[in-house]
Amino acid sequence: MTRDSNTDWPRGLLRAIRSTVDALPSEEDVRAGVEAIDELISFLQKLRTQLAAQPTAGKREDVERALVVLESFLGASRGPVMLAAPKGQRSRAPERDVDVEELRKELSGLDLDEIRNRLQDHKRYSVDTLRRLAQVFGVRVDARLARDDLADAILKRGFANPRTYQGLRGGVDKSSDAAGRNEPKK
Repeated sequence: MTRDSNTDWPRGLLRAIRSTVDALPSEEDVRAGVEAIDELISFLQKLRTQLAAQPTAGKREDVERALVVLESFLGASRGPVMLAAPKGQRSRAPERDVDVEELRKELSGLDLDEIRNRLQDHKRYSVDTLRRLAQVFGVRVDARLARDDLADAILKRGFANPRTYQGLRGGVDKSSDAAGRNEPKK
């Protein structure tokens, strides 16, 4: 083989090698690429962990059984109340427009036992009247609250507690004390 003296092949080879070296990524580009790959690996590992934590067929069956039990419980709670009063005792009071402020004033002059008896009397006051009276005293009324529980809440919040607080403060005189609070039985 003979070399042609006019050929500039070593310089062309050097230029090709230099352009290849220049095309290599910088240290910063390499570092950024490695960080991106590490983030991708981290994401894939988290995804793998989450997929492995998904319920298997056996766990899904357990969840489905629990769901059926919960649905049956919630369905039964919408049904009739199990401990309802006998039908004979469920007579409603005649609906009449009762002024709850007047009712409150009327009851406040009575003994606590008499207030309890009147509030629990089905013929005297309707449940709707008791609910409106409860709102006057700030008693939170639930639609499912039984009449006796509602009457008890009104008695305690509206009449017994205020009288007790007044007695503790000494703001009750002898005449209202005897009429307003229960005397100890001998």
